[in-house]
Amino acid sequence: PEIKRVWAQINDPNDGTNWMVMTTSNEALKLIDSGAGGLREFVRSLSPDMVMWGIVKVKSTTLNSKQSIRSMVFFTHVGEKVSAFRRAKAAVRTPSVMKAFNNIAVHLQDKDAFGIQNLSRELLRSSSVQADEFHFGPEQSVRVSDL
Repeated sequence: PEIKRVWAQINDPNDGTNWMVMTTSNEALKLIDSGAGGLREFVRSLSPDMVMWGIVKVKSTTLNSKQSIRSMVFFTHVGEKVSAFRRAKAAVRTPSVMKAFNNIAVHLQDKDAFGIQNLSRELLRSSSVQADEFHFGPEQSVRVSDL
């Protein structure tokens, strides 16, 4: 119920919630945290000894229409202290976790790719929309021309 509630908040254009992070507990998906601080806040919530999945809402604006389009980015985080067994289990489990959420634009698995510049490039590659700027949260924007 908590995950569904936060997912609805992330999808609500009038709600500031723009990310959430989850893990498993007794084989069930469990919400760990969520917030309105964007990509930076999301990355700070990741733990080096856990397998975690997360979603961050990214808004993009187009030069011509000045409309805002939202994209959902799905992250798989496997902390550096996670055992080989749990790593393998996470790899098997990730597709079923992703299926629980619709409209995922990009899936990233490497923590090095979780930065604003790398994520912007990945969104550019995967999107049919010609974005002018990506917004990852408060004071976390990048202009495509700066990439």
